[in-house]
Order: sequence, then structure tokens, then C-alpha cells
Amino acid sequence: EHKVMDFIRDTKALYDPDDLEKSPHWQPSLTHVLYGLDADLIMLGLATHEPHFLLLREKMSVVMAGRGRHKHRKKKDMLEYTRNDFDLLELSSLREMF
Repeated sequence: EHKVMDFIRDTKALYDPDDLEKSPHWQPSLTHVLYGLDADLIMLGLATHEPHFLLLREKMSVVMAGRGRHKHRKKKDMLEYTRNDFDLLELSSLREMF
């Protein structure tokens, strides 16, 4: 996770609008999407100050299936996931709330 964030910061630091050859991996309108359940991804994403940063996360009902009080639910195979099994968190919305 930290390596990804370092990459984003480093490529942004190299950005030169007059020399796009120098910075082909970062543009102001670039949208970043990271996948993971770690809560620290939210904090790391907020720390980048990137305007278009999204986190793709499995819904907790999917993650917790077969555990604890959800033992009656069979855990899905990842190949059976649908788009409804995921949440997409826009960090810009979270920034606006606080």
C-alpha cells in the first residue's frame, strides 16, 4: 500500500504540463482506484490529496459470511462475485463531509 502511495506522490512530483514525455504516468484528471479492505487505505488515500481517488472494497456481509454469527451463510467463491458484492468509496465525498 505504501509503495503505491509513494509511486503516486513521486510521479505527481515529476509532472510538468509543458513536458508530458517526462511524466507519462500522472495527469491532473487521473482517477486512482485501489482495492482492499484495510482501513489504512482510507487514510493513505486522503493523505495524497488527489481529487479523484476511489477505494473498491468487498461488502462486509460478503467478507464475514461463514464466520461468527454469519456461520449459516456460505462464503462465496471469488469467481461468483457480482458488482453488488462490492462498495466503491469516493474519498472526495469523504473529504467534503469533514
